[in-house]
Formats: sequence, structure tokens, C-alpha cells
Amino acid sequence: MAEDLGMVFKNAFYLVIGGVTAVVEETGKNLQTLANQAQTLADEMITKGEAQYHQWYQQSDWALQPKEELRQRLFVLVKGDWGLAERLLAQVKFNYPNRLEDWYWEKVIYDLERERH
Repeated sequence: MAEDLGMVFKNAFYLVIGGVTAVVEETGKNLQTLANQAQTLADEMITKGEAQYHQWYQQSDWALQPKEELRQRLFVLVKGDWGLAERLLAQVKFNYPNRLEDWYWEKVIYDLERERH
């Protein structure tokens, strides 16, 4: 009888351990699924936020004015000839549409500096 009772407790113990193991495994799977969904959501939010930022920046006055350091560098490179600078900028804007204003100025400066060397 005592042996039967011991066997019942032993089987009950294994049953509980098996149940706990199954719950832990299922919880692990659920946590992994949740982590994957969270990462996907975070990636989507970052992509959407970057797109909104770029749209806002391109529509803002900041995007229409180059950095002061770029204005100064170009002024020196064209030896104060703003007509030349405007023509070079217009050509680059024509060749490469839909860029930020700083990009155009950097491109003209890069091309001028490359030609000097």
C-alpha cells in the first residue's frame, strides 16, 4: 500500500513537472512571437517617422537655405561671383532633382574643388 501511494505521488510529481515544462515552453514561444512583433512594429514606426521627418524638413525654410559654412566656401571658390555660383547651382539642381539644398551646394563645392586639383 505504501509502495502504491509512493508510486501515485511519483506519477503525480512527473505529471506536474510535465505540465510546468509544457507551460514554460509555450510561454517561451509566445514571448518570441511577441518580441518579433515588437521589432516589426518598431521598424515600421522608425520608417514612418523618418519619412515624416524628411517630408517636414523638405517643406521647412531650413531645407531652402544652405548652411552658412557652405555659403562661405562657395563664395571663396567662385571668388565672389554669385552669378557663377547661381548658374552652377541651377545646373546641379536640373541634373539632380529632389535633393536637399545643402546637397546641391556640397555637390557644386565638391566639383569645383576637384577641378582645382
